[in-house]
Amino acid sequence: MNKLNTFMYLKEAGLLDGTPTSPIGIGGGTIPLYGNRYFVDSTTGSDTRDGKSWSTALKTLAAAYAKVEDGRGDIIFLSPFHEETFTSTFDFGTKKGFGIIGVPFANRKPTFTFTSGIGHAFYYGSVLSNAVFANFRIKHSGTTSGDAFLLSYPIDCLLYGIDISGGFGYAFNAPTNSSMMILDSLVITTTGAAGILLSKGGSSIVKNTVIMGSYTTACISCGASFTDKAYFKDCQCSNENATGKCINGPTMSGYAVLHNVALYSAAGAQYPVSGRVAAINVQAAELSTYGTSKIMANQADFTS
Repeated sequence: MNKLNTFMYLKEAGLLDGTPTSPIGIGGGTIPLYGNRYFVDSTTGSDTRDGKSWSTALKTLAAAYAKVEDGRGDIIFLSPFHEETFTSTFDFGTKKGFGIIGVPFANRKPTFTFTSGIGHAFYYGSVLSNAVFANFRIKHSGTTSGDAFLLSYPIDCLLYGIDISGGFGYAFNAPTNSSMMILDSLVITTTGAAGILLSKGGSSIVKNTVIMGSYTTACISCGASFTDKAYFKDCQCSNENATGKCINGPTMSGYAVLHNVALYSAAGAQYPVSGRVAAINVQAAELSTYGTSKIMANQADFTS
């Protein structure tokens, strides 16, 4: 199942809004939902319960995650009023094939606050495949050189509706990745190296995402080597750092597509990425020197 089919599966199954149904019909066929479902609510939950319904909800993410079985497709649902404060990194260990999904209500989302002195907020140190993180907020009460999400090697992973604010090194850090998808997210960090780092991999999609802050490198950084396809659609990047860029990357052996993207950088360097880059309906306050083999179509407000 490719990335967009996976997203439609989750939408059709009601998993992204916390109303799962089973089985579900997609494309004329029927697909069952796999795995267990656990429910977490800091306001009414208790970690002594089984967590298998809202009436027997658990209180903490850690208690629910301890019940998740590796590769089974278990999903943790978070109440829209769920709030937790962490004084140390939440380490996902080595489990794969799971989901952590918040249930939004009006403008409320589950919220995780990390205090000063931590390293990374959420951390996964090995190969992570087929994981879904959706509809919750990550806040930092101070600043840290650590990341909000450090996923060392995500494969076919989805981040959807994630809001990040505060001082982090990176908001999303995927130093080696394959088929990573970030959708409908908001990144507002006061300081940091970059909003999103996607490096040493490819076939990544960033869509309907706003990235604002003061980043020393870029709003989106492709690191030192990005070997395959990158697709940025319906995104807004704003970097107030005097030397930072909007999108920064190396010479690509594959290609990058920017479609309906708005860019602003105080440094005036938008996306100095060499290689094959198609920019369609891109608006920028300023634009740096183009690399090679750029295709520009319907661009507006460009100055060199």
